[in-house]
Amino acid sequence: MRADPLPGREAELARFSDVLIGADAAPAVVVSGPPGIGKSAVLAALAAAASGAGFRVVSGAATQFDGAPSGPLAAVTEGLVAALTAADRAALGPDVLARVSVDADLRALGDERYRIARAVGRIAARIADREPLLLVLDDVHWADPATQEVLAHLLRHRVPRMVLAVGHRTGRLAPLLRRALVPADGDVHIRLGPLPPTVAVTLLAELPVARRAELVASSGGNPFYLRELARHRGPSVPTSVLAALRAEFAALPDQVRLAAQGAAVTGEPFDPLLAASAAGLDVDDALDAVDVLVAVDLVIVTPDPRRFRFRHPLLREAVHELAGARWRRAAHARLAAELAVRNASATERAPHVLAAARPGDRDAIALLTAAAAEVAARSPATAAGWLRGAVDLAAADPATRAGLLRRLAKALGTAGRLAAAREALTELAELVPPGSDRADVVVLTANLDLQLGHHDTARALLGETLAGQPDARSPAAAWLQVAMAAVGMHTGDYRAMRAAAAEARAIARTGDDDGLRAWTAATLAVAEYHVADVPAARACAAEAARIATGFDESQLARRIGLIAWLGWAQWFTEDYAAAEATFTRGRDITRRRGLGFVLAELQAGLACTLLSRGRIADAATEAEDAGDAAELTGARLALGMATMTRAEAALLRGDTDLALALVARTYAELAPSDVAGRVVCGPVLAEAHLAAGAPRTAVAMLLAAGGGADLAHVEQTWQPRWYEILTHAALAGAEHRAAADWADRAARAAAGLGLTGRTAAAARARGAVQLAGADPVRAAEAAMEAVELFGVAGCPLEVARSRVLAGQALAASDRIEAGVRELREAESVAAAAGAERVRRPAVLALRALGRRPGRSAQGLSAREREVAELAAAGLSDREIAARLVVSERTVAGHLARARGKLGVRSRTGLVEALDALD
Repeated sequence: MRADPLPGREAELARFSDVLIGADAAPAVVVSGPPGIGKSAVLAALAAAASGAGFRVVSGAATQFDGAPSGPLAAVTEGLVAALTAADRAALGPDVLARVSVDADLRALGDERYRIARAVGRIAARIADREPLLLVLDDVHWADPATQEVLAHLLRHRVPRMVLAVGHRTGRLAPLLRRALVPADGDVHIRLGPLPPTVAVTLLAELPVARRAELVASSGGNPFYLRELARHRGPSVPTSVLAALRAEFAALPDQVRLAAQGAAVTGEPFDPLLAASAAGLDVDDALDAVDVLVAVDLVIVTPDPRRFRFRHPLLREAVHELAGARWRRAAHARLAAELAVRNASATERAPHVLAAARPGDRDAIALLTAAAAEVAARSPATAAGWLRGAVDLAAADPATRAGLLRRLAKALGTAGRLAAAREALTELAELVPPGSDRADVVVLTANLDLQLGHHDTARALLGETLAGQPDARSPAAAWLQVAMAAVGMHTGDYRAMRAAAAEARAIARTGDDDGLRAWTAATLAVAEYHVADVPAARACAAEAARIATGFDESQLARRIGLIAWLGWAQWFTEDYAAAEATFTRGRDITRRRGLGFVLAELQAGLACTLLSRGRIADAATEAEDAGDAAELTGARLALGMATMTRAEAALLRGDTDLALALVARTYAELAPSDVAGRVVCGPVLAEAHLAAGAPRTAVAMLLAAGGGADLAHVEQTWQPRWYEILTHAALAGAEHRAAADWADRAARAAAGLGLTGRTAAAARARGAVQLAGADPVRAAEAAMEAVELFGVAGCPLEVARSRVLAGQALAASDRIEAGVRELREAESVAAAAGAERVRRPAVLALRALGRRPGRSAQGLSAREREVAELAAAGLSDREIAARLVVSERTVAGHLARARGKLGVRSRTGLVEALDALD
């Protein structure tokens, strides 16, 4: 046959030049198709082209039947780490390098295993900053869960100057990768089909014409099938390629065939000594057999001369299948025994033990449990697979099975496989007798239902269990009522939420469990807020905080969910300093103790709180962490809160496009019954549309999400904010009468709440209407009222926004100097925070008055000036981060604040502004 491996693929290969030229935009190349169609050959051609164009090329491939976690990821990270210089290693630091080590103990990461993916991204970015990089990962349909998570992260967070290329079989991708591989701008998706008959025939030039046509017809234009059929030397052409492979394999001597089967069971690439054990062969006989396999081109030598692999994955599949299930089980047993003799880790032995063990094998159950514990931090989905196997082996031992099911549910939940986790808990509930333990399982199950959006199912399950409680005043009943209160919050049934929370608290007060008392008090605080009884909410939050303050770290770790309820209660009631302290304490305990199941919610709460306190960069960083953690665990509400905070931060920075993209996607994915999610998303999406110049869209969207003009779906405590946005949207659309009506509604909603921030929002809405209605004096009074109230609430950026309105109103009422002072103060605060959306109107108003903005640059911190000077000197964010030994996101935050204070957007402007300071 011809040596050219890619005839008929010219059109596909022609697209690669544009991909390599556009590497700065971080494109992805996805090659898919059926088995044997030539995906690997196309990716190899891309690698060759990239290498010739000066790219660093790092490749890896997943393999079938390999149960070890992070196998293909290890090959890729090994190649990336090998490309690092000593300076790179010093700049990245030991923590980053440790996270990509397969041998590292990462148990402390908990749900922060996304930091493994970030570490891979940082290493890749370090290399790509020096030379363009092509990262190739083939056969990702076989990738283990840990590798899938890292690949999905790299697809969501593209690295400039890195092309990411993947190959997979059509229709075989895991859901995580299906979602991540949706094409973005600049990506190239190639779906390979059969070779045209005219091209396929040219591959067989040395064969008789009649034979060529027969082979082309039998192969269906599949290059691998074509070659395998051509290799066959039997009396006739088999009816399938598998038959051809079987015929070739059957012609081998028995010893050689057994060695091939042992290799297929061992893994890829395979160690011939382990293959000998799997096959039950003498080592010398096995090595001789491997030589024969190499000679007949069934296996090939890898760059490591001690390792071999099959010529093509389909060959390994065929040999594996031909060995038969009974023989494979015995081979895995022999492999497991040999690995035990070698003192291999539980992780290395687990795939073979799982394949060979029989029901009731206690040693196998113990080994699988230990292996799951070893990999849980890096790959909880892999751990879940081994725990599922242990559960099945323990079918006749209910007590052991119950303990394993608890571990299995946690692993599945941590992996984001919430539906499977719920099934495990349902299975567990059947083994647990009625009482507190059963209630605990039901609460966990209901919480998963809420995450899955199955609100009615959660309510029914909790109601049924409550009705069956032998003691309706027991602690178990209280925990069930707490879970029922969460259902009410998710569905917007705040009266039912309060009733359940009040019942839970009443039960808790009759007992001596301080943890239950604090938890129920915090839950009731959130419920009271949602029914607009703010004094009661504050009293309950204070009670929960007093009790929680007395807990040490180990006590709080056992009640970490309490921290989430308490932090939100404090945030809702505008006690932002206390909320920040609560969320920070909870986040830090969660990290130290590896309690990842609530981490995303705690981080999301902290991000919201930081944004309320005007710390945009810190809030965005915390929100990104929360979002990455929530993506891995399927924590829908935490993901929504984190995404909304990122969107709000982007809006404040002036990045309307990013804000719209973030919030619109989240809103579109909400379940119809997810009232809480729509209430969270609504204001942010509306403000993004308003900032994008679409006020009518903002109004329509808010009314749809809020349940009409009365905002029936929105708790009264949150309505003033919604009505203020509606006011500004109406004014932007020149609908002054509607704006006045929305402002009146804001005032009525805020009246009597006792929330200064909500009263301030209503006052600012009123002031905006008065200014538009040519009543600047009253507008200034309303705006200054908002300034004072937002100051009391502790919201500096809202103060600055109110000062902009006050400055405009004062200037319009001929108090120009007073107006200028307000505008300059607003501009200074906004610049210091990097809030371009607040700073810009202040600057425009000052210019309209013929005044220059104040020199807010005088407020540069030492670090902000240092970062600004390095950027002005031409260093990239990565280079600055390496020099200062900080993260790129920290650099970006300092640079954003410095630019805001200096009032510039470009590097040229940065240079000029810094020169002006000297």
